[in-house]
Amino acid sequence: MRIAGFSLLILILMSACTSTVNTEKRIRTTVSGEMLFSGPSSLQAPVSNSASALAEELNIDVADLSSIGVSAIEISLADEQAKVAESLLLQIVSNNNEMTALGTLSPLKGGTSFDLKVAEEIDLLPFMKDEGATWVLDVNLSEDIMDEMQATADLTLRINHKN
Repeated sequence: MRIAGFSLLILILMSACTSTVNTEKRIRTTVSGEMLFSGPSSLQAPVSNSASALAEELNIDVADLSSIGVSAIEISLADEQAKVAESLLLQIVSNNNEMTALGTLSPLKGGTSFDLKVAEEIDLLPFMKDEGATWVLDVNLSEDIMDEMQATADLTLRINHKN
């Protein structure tokens, strides 16, 4: 009994020595779509920031990543496109993970740059480890846009990893 208790104490002390670091990183992506009609329309782009690339930037192993949260999302539209955009919803989806909402804003009030209200308790790590991860920006439009529409998404990530 004493040996088991001592072993448990050692395990607890060892796990307490492992510290978790919270690192912020800003990433940018451009989503686009063509021939968009009045009402809900989607702009998309592949996720180019994989978990392995983020781990390499932080000089850690991918296995040391514990979660990737989102603390801020800013969407920028061209002036003429911002005038016909009524709401924004940024989501992410991948081959093995269901679509998840990251942030939203409705209604849009003037300007071309919009700070979305970020959903709570988001973990992008499963998406960034998965093949085929895609950013999806749903834009509710008041008019048709026949040309390509682009939007820039700046996300501030909160990367939690073992030190």
